Amino acid sequence: MVCHAYFHHPAEIPTEVDDAGLVLDRMVAVETSLPLAEAALEAVLDDPAATTSLLDRIRDIEAEPTLLGASSHLLTIAHSA
Repeated sequence: MVCHAYFHHPAEIPTEVDDAGLVLDRMVAVETSLPLAEAALEAVLDDPAATTSLLDRIRDIEAEPTLLGASSHLLTIAHSA
């Protein structure tokens, strides 16, 4: 069995969106580049203030262009022209 995969560079996506006749709204990283051990995450989620702080930090960097390539998956949000 032969498997093929294509790994996009984040800079390629706006052109592909445009070629599809769409208007790019934003790209965000699906996986964060903020590493957390599972035990640490559980402790953070048990503390509402820590959870809010973590989510705020993730939102701050999820669309940072210099970090998009650090995520294994990107979400591209676009709309028709």
